[in-house]
Amino acid sequence: MKVKNNALMLLVLAFATLFCGCNRSSNEVWEDTKTAGRYVSRGIRCLAGDSGDSRQLQRGEDFRGPTTPDYIALRDEDMVHQLNLEDHVMASRFTPGENGLPGIDNFRDPSDLHLSQIFQNIHFDTNDHHLRGDDNRTIVQNIADYMRSHPGAYLFIEGHCDQRGPAAYNLALGTKRAGSVRTLLVQEGVDLDHLFTISYGKERLITTLMNPDSLLQNRRAQFKIYEKK
Repeated sequence: MKVKNNALMLLVLAFATLFCGCNRSSNEVWEDTKTAGRYVSRGIRCLAGDSGDSRQLQRGEDFRGPTTPDYIALRDEDMVHQLNLEDHVMASRFTPGENGLPGIDNFRDPSDLHLSQIFQNIHFDTNDHHLRGDDNRTIVQNIADYMRSHPGAYLFIEGHCDQRGPAAYNLALGTKRAGSVRTLLVQEGVDLDHLFTISYGKERLITTLMNPDSLLQNRRAQFKIYEKK
């Protein structure tokens, strides 16, 4: 498979943008994610053959990661599909911090608004971004009911992972987890322009214990809410 040199440079810049600091605020993570997405999008176009010099990669391992738990290979076609989903199908027309909306740091934890019974964390199986189980489906339906009945409500969906696996992989997996929840909420009739997603990968663990129950707590989608008055 031929990979463009320009694409590799852009992808490196994307990951450098995302991991340039360990103590970033939510707004900084949000801005870094958008910037990295633009770099990755350009890199994907280069991978498709738009421009640049190419070279031949000799090993399949160049496109695979370690076989640690909570890891999936990031294939070219998966990345293209995810970018298309995020940029063209499932992206809000608005951005927090603009159009009368506050930045992400001003979205509140549901427990502060006595809404923790509705906006419960959604949990995922290892190495998975699909919602499974009746409990998770009920949570999505309850959130959708609330959002439909409160037209001034806006929601940030955070994607989180447990502490296993590479940071870059977990960031991508967190994006897919948040995106899956958003897709289901839209299917339940929630206005897409009121939903935003962000991935923290394994940066914000609930617990550092490594037993199965603790790992499950970290593999989650979590919510922050803002309501216009």
